[in-house]
Amino acid sequence: MIGRSGRVRMKTARTEAQLTQNEVAKRMNLSINTVLDWELGRRKPRADQLEEYCIICGCRPEDIYFD
Repeated sequence: MIGRSGRVRMKTARTEAQLTQNEVAKRMNLSINTVLDWELGRRKPRADQLEEYCIICGCRPEDIYFD
């Protein structure tokens, strides 16, 4: 779902890149629960983690918004 000003949620960026949570977690050397927590808004990634997530998903950190 595209949100404010054309920005997207983390899950949307990942699904548009046709990646699973497990694939992203493995590429980032994280647990799938960490990626799940980010996407559900339970936790936010550090700036360096967000940047890596965006590289993997083919977007930019400024494309992502959090509720």
